[in-house]
Amino acid sequence: MAWTPSNLTTTQALTNAKKELEYADGQLKSGFESICDAIKTVYDRQSWKFDYESFEDCCYKRWSMTKQRAHQLRNTATFREFLLLSGDEDAVEFA
Repeated sequence: MAWTPSNLTTTQALTNAKKELEYADGQLKSGFESICDAIKTVYDRQSWKFDYESFEDCCYKRWSMTKQRAHQLRNTATFREFLLLSGDEDAVEFA
């Protein structure tokens, strides 16, 4: 049952809302990281070469993703890898 202000106290409603936001944040973050990593893998391993003329063509036709967005996601994964290798856990969490 979803919470509503009428069936919960204000404190309970705020606590539940905070938990829902934290859960959503974790889901979105892990999903975003997975997408970035997947795009980078396709690019690095050149998996697109068998069915498409270019990496950009693959991203657009397969996922309706512009070349700019595909490269942004790939670069994000590359940057995260760099941070992981640097051993700076705080920087990785921030990224």
